[in-house]
Amino acid sequence: MVKIYYKYKPQRIFGLIYSAKPSIITSSKFPELIITPALENIFVWNLQKGELEKQSMGIESEITIMALSPDSKTLATGHQNGVICLWHSHSLECICKLFGHYSQISALSFNHDGTLICSGSKDTDLICWDVVSERGLFRLRGHRDEITDCKFLKKKNWIVSSSKDKLIKFWDLDSQYCVHTIAGHRNEVWSFDIDNDENFLISGSNDQKLRVWFLQNLLENSINEKEIEKEINPLNTKIVYMGEIIKQSTERVIKIRFVRNAKYLVCQTSGKKLQIFKVRNQNEVEKKMIRTQKRKIEKLKKLEKLEKPQKQSQENDNENDEKKNQQLITLKFANLITIRGSSKIVSFSIPEKTQLEIRKGKVKSKSKMKIILGLNNNSIESYELKFAEKANEQIKTKLKKAITQQGHNSDIRSLKISHDDNLVGTTSSEAVKIWSISTAMPLQTIDSGYGLCCLFAPGDRYFIIGTKNGEIQIFDFLSSKLIESIEKAHLGAIWTMDMNPDGSGIITGGADKCVKFWEFELVDSVYENENENENENENSKKIKKRNKSKSIEMEEENENKKPPKKQLTVVHSKTLKVSDDVLCVRYSPKGRYIGVSLLNSTIQIFFADSLKFYLALYGHKLPAMSMDFSSDETLIATGSADKNLKIWGLDFGDCHRSIFAHDDSIMQVKFVPETHYIFTASKDKTISYWDADSFEKIMSLSGHKAEIWAMDLNSNGTFLITGSHDKSIRVWTKSDEQFVLQEQKENELDSLFEDSLIQDSEKARHLENFLERNDENAVISESKTAAKKSLETYKGAEKLLESLELIEKIFGSNDDFSEKDFSIPSNNPLFMGLSPSEYLLKIMMEIKSNDLEEAILVIPFTSALRLLKFLHFWIVNKNQVELSLRCLLFIVKVYQKQIVSNKIAVSLLDDLQIPAKNSISNLKDLVGFNLAAMRFLQNQVEEVQGKIFKRKRKKKTEIEIEVIDTNECNYYNECELCLTHFIDRSCGWCNDSSSCFSGNYSGPFNQSCSQNSWFFGPDSNCSGPPPPSPPPSPSPSVSPSPSPFPTNDCETYYNNCALCLQHYYDRSCGWCYWDSKCYYGDNNGPIGTQCETNGWFYGPTSYCYIPSPSPSPSPNPTTSSSSDSIGAGGVAGIVIGGVLVISVIIIVFLLYRKKRNSGLKTFPVAEETQKIIDN
Repeated sequence: MVKIYYKYKPQRIFGLIYSAKPSIITSSKFPELIITPALENIFVWNLQKGELEKQSMGIESEITIMALSPDSKTLATGHQNGVICLWHSHSLECICKLFGHYSQISALSFNHDGTLICSGSKDTDLICWDVVSERGLFRLRGHRDEITDCKFLKKKNWIVSSSKDKLIKFWDLDSQYCVHTIAGHRNEVWSFDIDNDENFLISGSNDQKLRVWFLQNLLENSINEKEIEKEINPLNTKIVYMGEIIKQSTERVIKIRFVRNAKYLVCQTSGKKLQIFKVRNQNEVEKKMIRTQKRKIEKLKKLEKLEKPQKQSQENDNENDEKKNQQLITLKFANLITIRGSSKIVSFSIPEKTQLEIRKGKVKSKSKMKIILGLNNNSIESYELKFAEKANEQIKTKLKKAITQQGHNSDIRSLKISHDDNLVGTTSSEAVKIWSISTAMPLQTIDSGYGLCCLFAPGDRYFIIGTKNGEIQIFDFLSSKLIESIEKAHLGAIWTMDMNPDGSGIITGGADKCVKFWEFELVDSVYENENENENENENSKKIKKRNKSKSIEMEEENENKKPPKKQLTVVHSKTLKVSDDVLCVRYSPKGRYIGVSLLNSTIQIFFADSLKFYLALYGHKLPAMSMDFSSDETLIATGSADKNLKIWGLDFGDCHRSIFAHDDSIMQVKFVPETHYIFTASKDKTISYWDADSFEKIMSLSGHKAEIWAMDLNSNGTFLITGSHDKSIRVWTKSDEQFVLQEQKENELDSLFEDSLIQDSEKARHLENFLERNDENAVISESKTAAKKSLETYKGAEKLLESLELIEKIFGSNDDFSEKDFSIPSNNPLFMGLSPSEYLLKIMMEIKSNDLEEAILVIPFTSALRLLKFLHFWIVNKNQVELSLRCLLFIVKVYQKQIVSNKIAVSLLDDLQIPAKNSISNLKDLVGFNLAAMRFLQNQVEEVQGKIFKRKRKKKTEIEIEVIDTNECNYYNECELCLTHFIDRSCGWCNDSSSCFSGNYSGPFNQSCSQNSWFFGPDSNCSGPPPPSPPPSPSPSVSPSPSPFPTNDCETYYNNCALCLQHYYDRSCGWCYWDSKCYYGDNNGPIGTQCETNGWFYGPTSYCYIPSPSPSPSPNPTTSSSSDSIGAGGVAGIVIGGVLVISVIIIVFLLYRKKRNSGLKTFPVAEETQKIIDN
C-alpha cells in the first residue's frame, strides 16, 4: 500500500531586523521608511514607529546587495546565487528575475534615469541590463577578481568599476570595451565614488588613505589636436592623481559615498567608525588658501625672513606639482566628524530630504543630517548630526532612534514552545525574548546570561533557562523580571534541560559530569515584598506628617498589610553522577526512562524512579548532540556530530538503522507526537523529515542561511519552529497538500539534473577563461552576451524545438519549407485553433526576454533555418517586428558562415532588406508619434491643473531650500500654487481682491490688500471684508467623520485662522470665505456648516476664490484703474511699502559689502539673489 504524507511549508520568518549585508536604503520620497535586507526577504521599517511596515517573501537565495532607482519606484536586489531581481518598491512585488552571473552579486548601480542597471559579481564579470526590456545587453570582461563597486557616468556613456585586482576601469558602453584603467592601488579597491560634477574620483583600499583622482580632462568631449599629433598616452594625461585623504580608522574601507549634492563625503570602515568629510566649494577653498598664505607671511615677517623663503617656496611650487595638488585636496576635503556605532557598522544611508522648521512664523532651515546605520548585531540606529551655526560651536551628534527589540543581537541558542502553543521563548547571549507565535511580535525582552537551554514552567508564566556559567535563571515574563538566579547550580555550563512529564520538576545536565534533579516550589515573592515595603514607607511618612500620634500610625499599617505573594522556584532534590560531560538529557513521554548523552559518544538509559542503569547505546563516532523518545516509548532517535541519525529500540537497545542524514553535525532531533516521524536539524542549514518505520527521507526543508541551533514542535505536531545562527526564527506549518515518496524523489532528481546543467556550464566557462589567460596567442574578447544557460533557457529551447518539429511533421521537410503558406489555421488540435505562424509566435513570446538568445543558441542550425522562414513572414506582415528583428540579427550573427553557404537563407535575407528597413522606420515613427502625443497631454494637464511635473530647481550654493523670486508673484496666479508656498510664505492670498500677491513674513508687498485680509501674514486674523453678496448655501446633514482632533467643537477650539492653518494636512478643520469662520470637516469639504464647497478653503475641489461680479484688481498698483479697490489708503500703503523695500535692499547691500571686504564668511544665498545684490 502506498503511504501518503503531508507537506510542511514555511509560514513566516521573524526575529530579523537587518541581516548584516552592505545594503540599507532610504527613499527621498519616504524618508521615514527604511528598506533593509533580511536574508532572502526585504523588510520595510518605519523608523518613527519602530515597526515593520511590509515584507516580501518568495526568493530562496540570500540577498547580498540592493539598489534603488532614482525615481524610487524600482528596487533591485542581488542574490547569493547570482540572480538579480527587480521589485516594485511600494508593493514589494517581484517584476522579473535576471540570470547572467555565475556567482554572488557584489555590486549594483542604476543609471541617472533608472533605465539601465550595472551589476558586478564574484565571477569577475560586469553586466549591463536593460530594465525596460528586462534583459541583459552585454557582458564586460577584464577584471581578474571580484568586482567591488560600479557606477554610471552622466557626461559620457561610460561605466566605472573597481575590483579586488587593485584596478579601476572605465568602460565605454558604445564600443563595449575598456578605455582607461587606473592602477594606482597596491591593495584591493573596495569602494569608490564620483562627485556630481564628475571631476573627482575618491577610492578606498585596505590602508588608511583615500586616494583622489582628477577626471575633468578625461570626460571632456573635445580632444586637443596637439595631443593627437604628439600621440600622448591618455592614461598619463587625462587622469591626474591629486593626492590622498587620511582617515582616522586604520581598518579597510567598506563604502565611500558623496551625499547631500556632493557637499559631504562619507567613509565607512569595517569597524565601528563612520567618518564624514566636508567638501568645500571653489570659493571656500580659495578663501582658505588666502588665509593660510596670510598666516605664513605673518610668521615669516616675525622671523624677518620674508624675501628668500618666499622665492624658494615659489620655486618649489613650480617644481613640485604634487605638493600643490595635495594641498588643494587637504583644503577641499576637511574632516568634519566621526560617528561611532554601538557595534560594527555594516552599511549606512543618509536621506537627501531637507528638514524645515517654523519658529515664530519664520522659516528656518535645520542644519541637521540624519544618518541611518545598519549594524552587524541585527539592529538599526538613527543618528542626528546637528551642524554648528557659529564657528566656535561644536557639531553635535545624537542617537535619535534605534530598532533593537524586534530581534536578538546574537545567535539563537535555544527555544521552547509554551504548553498552550501560543508563545515561544528564545535565548541568546544577551537576553531572553518571549514571542507571540500568531503575531510574530516580541512580547517581552529581559536581560539574561548566556542561555544554552530553556523551557516553560507549568502555567506558562515562568521561563527557566540554563546559562553558560552554570546558573539557573527563572523569569516572570508578566512582570518582565528575573525573580531568581541559582548560582553554581552546576560547576560548568548547563548544556541541557528537560521537564518531568508530570510537571513536578526539571532535570539538568552540565559540563560538571552531573545530572541534577530539581523540584518546583512556591515561596514568598522577594520583589513584591520589596515593592510593598517601599510603598508602605512612603505611606507611613505621609501619615506621620498628617497625624502626630504613633499609635494611630501602627494601627493603620497593620490594617493595610496584605498576605505575601508567591513566586516559583526550584529546589535541588538529587544528583546522578556520570563518567563524562552531559550534552543532552531527556525524559521519556510516560516518565519511565531517562536518556543521557555523554561526551564520550555513548548514550545511557536509566530508570526514572530508581535511577538504575538500563541500557547503553554504542555506535556513534562523535558525541550525540540531541535525542528524543517516541510517544509509545518503543524507539529512541539520536543525532550526532558524525552527521548520522541512529534509530534504536528500547526493548534490547539494538540499532534499527543508521542513516547518513546531513552534511554537517546534527544539532536537534524531535519525534512528531503520536507518530514515528522524526525531524532533524543540522549545521548544514537544512531540516530533514524522516519515517522511522521505513527509514526513508520524506522531505527536506531549506531556508536558514547559517547553522540551526534550536528546534521545537508544538503539542500536536502541526508546526515546528527553528532558530539559527543567522538570528532568524522560522515557523514551518503542516499543510493539507499530500504527496507520495516517489513524486518527491522524482522532484529531487529533477533538481539534481538542473544543478548539474548549471555546474556543467560553469565548468565550461572556467575552462574557457583558463585557456584564454594561459594562451599567449589567444585574443581575449572584453564583450560577450549577458545571458547564461539556465533551466529557463533549456525549457524555452525545448518548447521552440517541439513546435518547429511539429510544424515539420505536418508541412514536410526543409526542401518544401519555403513554398508553404503558414498563415492558414490548422486543424491539428495541438495548434489550439491557431495557424502555424501564430502558434510559433505564441511560443516565442512565452520565452523570457533574457533567455531568448540563449534558447536560440541551444537549437541546431537546421531548426534555426526553419525559424528564419517564420521571421521573414512576421517582418513582411509587420507582426512583432521588434522581436523578429532581434531574433534575425542574432541568428545571422551566430550562423553567419552556414547562412552564406545556404541558398534558401541567402534569398530570404535578400528579400528582407527593404521590408526590414521599412518596418524599422514605421516603428520609429510610431514611437515618436506616441511620445509627442504624451508630451501634448502632459502640457494640457499642466495648464489645467496649474502644476508643473518637472519644475527645474534654481542653482544653489549652500542653502538647501528653494529660494523663490517673490517679485514675480504673477507666476503663482492660482491659489493652489500659492498655497504650496505656505511654508516659505513668499506668496499669499488676498481676500479683498481674491488674488495672489508677493510678500514677506510681515505681509504683502502689494498694499492693495489690507493687512487684515492678508491670509499668510502673522498678524492676520482672517477677518477681512467679506465678499459681496454670497449666495445662499445649503446645510447638509451629514455626520462628521472621525478625527484625532476635537473637530466637533471647531468653532470654539479653532477660533483663530492660525490654529486652523496648522491642520492643513489632515484637513480636519477649514476656513470658510463666505462668512469668515472656521468649521470642521473632512477631505471632501465642510460638514453641517453654512459654507459652500467653493468657499471651503481646504476642500480638494476648492478654487480658493469667491466668484465676484466685479473684476479683481491687478497685482501691480500702478496699472490699476479701479479707484474703489485702491483708494487713498491703498496709495499711501504702496508708497510706504516701496520705501520699506528699497531700505531693506540698501541695508542688505551694505551688510554684504561690509562682510565681503572684512573677509568674514557670508551667509549662503542663491546665485540669482547674489547677482541681484551685486548689481
